[in-house]
Amino acid sequence: MAKKRGAINDNKSQWPPLGWEVYFLVNENYQANYGINYIGSRDIDIGLPDYDSFRQIESFLMKKMSFEQLSFRYVKYLNYDTGEEISEEIAKKIPLHILIQLYVDAMIPQYRDDVKKELGFIPPDEPLLEKVFGDSSYRRTINIANNVVMVPSPDVLIAMKLNSIVNRTKDHKKIKDICDIILS
Repeated sequence: MAKKRGAINDNKSQWPPLGWEVYFLVNENYQANYGINYIGSRDIDIGLPDYDSFRQIESFLMKKMSFEQLSFRYVKYLNYDTGEEISEEIAKKIPLHILIQLYVDAMIPQYRDDVKKELGFIPPDEPLLEKVFGDSSYRRTINIANNVVMVPSPDVLIAMKLNSIVNRTKDHKKIKDICDIILS
């Protein structure tokens, strides 16, 4: 039986999901103009204020949501047709058009020299998250699956997208970022 899908929220903390905010920001107008939904992201990026938050989200994702850790990323495999969670072993055996690899990428504003000792890996950093966590004028809340979630304000989100384009190595991700910026 498929496990229930839901937003990443432990009812104690609010971590800004960055990867899907563009979708929620532009979809209504995009749908009105083109008659279809805007393309969502394949990843869910979550900004975390500190190392303790990393440990909390790791515990939540792995113990409560059945994700597996891959360095700073967490992955869950789903059957596209049924929505059922499947093991990595089964995922290796089914056709790619039936497989959904749902990734959650966690990042922090900046990391210290002891990050590898503390977390066991070096997560990506996004310095603009400092503003999101430090000043309420740089964030807003949106409702995702009946959960109120903190997200960067549109201007900060666009600045983050501009930061990410510079380091993108995959053309399709650059193109998606450019589309996100134009439509935001």
